[in-house]
Amino acid sequence: MKLKMLYIYFLYPIGTFLYAIQASLTDENLTYVRSLKNPLLFLFWAAATITALAIGFFPCLKASIHQKQLKRAVLASAVLFVLAALCPYAPETIPILSDLHVALSFISLGGMLACIGLMLVSLSWNHTHLQIFWSVYVCICIIAISILFYYMKVNSLVEIFVAIVSPIFLLELSKKVSQ
Repeated sequence: MKLKMLYIYFLYPIGTFLYAIQASLTDENLTYVRSLKNPLLFLFWAAATITALAIGFFPCLKASIHQKQLKRAVLASAVLFVLAALCPYAPETIPILSDLHVALSFISLGGMLACIGLMLVSLSWNHTHLQIFWSVYVCICIIAISILFYYMKVNSLVEIFVAIVSPIFLLELSKKVSQ
């Protein structure tokens, strides 16, 4: 458990921040960094993100009522995220693939946030002591959407916030479920 906590609380956030600092926090998104640097670094960050989310999500999934449905939805979101990471983002030269990349990114992010919300619904039926997590989750979503609408685009700030806060939220939720 200490290795998971070390990864979620320190290694992954520091890696995400170091990766994202290469772009402007408010003007660019993390796919812009991919076009500047080595695309393998972007794939490594995508794999690190999926790993961070899986560390917290799958222990919660075991206690969920809707295990099969949520597992399929989470895996679909992860596959869409990987496909988005594989699609090149170069709006000047390949606009169609760039649009596909953006669409897959939005769908995978929205799908993952929906899966977390549905998992909370499923868990709250069996674990009534998890009601406090609804407030935290709503707060996370409101902050992310507020940043998104303030700048009217997905930027590095939104991506960093969601990428770091969601795994921490899931890890804390998995601790409460296992108690």
